[in-house]
Amino acid sequence: AECAKCYVTVPGDENFATTMQELQAVLGEGWQLREIKQLFPGITNTCEVQSTRVNKADGLSGLCKAIGVPLSHVWAFGDDANDVRMLSEMGWGVRMA
Repeated sequence: AECAKCYVTVPGDENFATTMQELQAVLGEGWQLREIKQLFPGITNTCEVQSTRVNKADGLSGLCKAIGVPLSHVWAFGDDANDVRMLSEMGWGVRMA
C-alpha cells in the first residue's frame, strides 16, 4: 500500500520555502507539496505531502465494487482540491467549507 498523504513540520526553519523546494527534489515525481499556513495554533513551517498516484475516488470505487454498492448510491464529503474527482464521480458529492 502507498501512503496517500502526510504532514511535515520543520520547527524553527527561517526559510521554509527553500526547505519545501528541497523536499520536492527529494520526493521527486508523483508527490505534491503544499504549504499549510496553520495546521494547529502556534505550529508553523508545515506542509502537506500528497501522492498523485493515490486517489480517494479509486479507493471508494474499489470498495463499492467489492461490496456491491453502486456508485450512484454513495455520498462523498470533501473539503479540498484533492477531493474534486471523488466528489464528481460518486452519486452525491458534498463540498464542505
